[in-house]
Amino acid sequence: MACPLSPMQNGLQFLRTRLLAVKSSTESDRDPILIALDFENLGAITQSKLDAGCQLGVAILDTRDLAHYDEQNPENIIKTYSFVYGPDFYQEKVRSRLLFGESLPVASHQDLASSLESLISPRKRDMIIIAHGIRNEFGPLQHLGFDLSTCVIGALDTQFMAREAAQRIFRELALKTLLENLGCPFAKLHTAGNDAHFTMRALLLLVKSFIRKGKTRTVLETLARLPLPSSQKREERRREAPGKREKYLDPGNQQRGAAERAAETQAFLKGLLPTIHNQEEDEEDPFPIIPEDPLSIRRRYALLGHGRNLSGVGKKGDFLLKVDLLLRVDLLLRFDLVLKVNFLTRVNFLTRVNFLTRVNFLLKVNLLLRVSFLTRVNFLLKVNLLLKVNFLIRLSFLIRVNFLLKVNFLIRAVLQVGFLIRVSLHEKSYHPVLFKILLLQSPCHLMEPS
Repeated sequence: MACPLSPMQNGLQFLRTRLLAVKSSTESDRDPILIALDFENLGAITQSKLDAGCQLGVAILDTRDLAHYDEQNPENIIKTYSFVYGPDFYQEKVRSRLLFGESLPVASHQDLASSLESLISPRKRDMIIIAHGIRNEFGPLQHLGFDLSTCVIGALDTQFMAREAAQRIFRELALKTLLENLGCPFAKLHTAGNDAHFTMRALLLLVKSFIRKGKTRTVLETLARLPLPSSQKREERRREAPGKREKYLDPGNQQRGAAERAAETQAFLKGLLPTIHNQEEDEEDPFPIIPEDPLSIRRRYALLGHGRNLSGVGKKGDFLLKVDLLLRVDLLLRFDLVLKVNFLTRVNFLTRVNFLTRVNFLLKVNLLLRVSFLTRVNFLLKVNLLLKVNFLIRLSFLIRVNFLLKVNFLIRAVLQVGFLIRVSLHEKSYHPVLFKILLLQSPCHLMEPS
């Protein structure tokens, strides 16, 4: 089963159920082993810094031991280990601060993972990984290639579990703040072994709050509130290096240490200045100086970058003043550069915004012009259509009028011819002149009675 890279939801309920299922009479592979982890100086591992020290703290609690609490020493139930990589002075510092277990040196970063694997092998039982801010601890484990899947059934984060126990959302608590709120004794944090051990104690107190009564609740609270190791262990470590504290408290040693630190500082400051070449004796100095004149000293500093001689200005105060002047000039140049870059960035941003605004405006104007042009074309088409319809109507009307006129003319002609024929038959004679006259007259007149 793959181990989740994020803390389990409802971790307290899950762990409470698994702890209450552990029985002293029957043993099962489902009885979990709790493993609390803590790394110190994570960057040395994830960035493979071989010259930097780092630590891995491991606290292991076998839940079967809780069922047999009365049969063993309570101080040995939570087993604490500390693996340290780094120089001798770093390992000695960790050893002097460790409250539980022993500090075990390793030869490389990879040995941290192999040492952790040796503690939990063979993997036959369910295991739960615990940490305070567990995402920080999974990074180095994955970088070292540690197996996070075999027999690992979950991951618990005491930061998330504190939220679950408080029944409200609040900011992530530091381990020290969590221990103070729980009333758990602690000391010498930021040592990997101690942090892993106290993370396990905080976990037990958080789970205890979800168990109302019974032996399990009593065992968890008693185990989490065990007193810290007495000062006897620290006295034994102090006797291993006799006179170490007295050496640092000796006034003579303190003075010698101060002198050594001052010499180191002086050497470091000399490395900041460029090499100053001596000026030839016959070369005329453009700025003849008097050492006591501050203005002349400043003029000499102005020639520092040109390789001029600084004779007469070799005192310690003058030397520090030169360094201070160079540092201030460098600071002002950098500040001026930052201001210029910031100004150019803002100008560039405003120019782009202005350009985009203009482009947007032109696009809108172009769109409006196109809409207006299409509207006008549509209007002209409609007007043209109306004109054509009107023209067709007028043309049709003229055709009809012309047709009616022609029909009327034909009717008149027929009536006139008929009248002439009737007159001719009546008078038995034909008068051509009278026929022409009749043709020019209206049929209405021809049809009037004589």
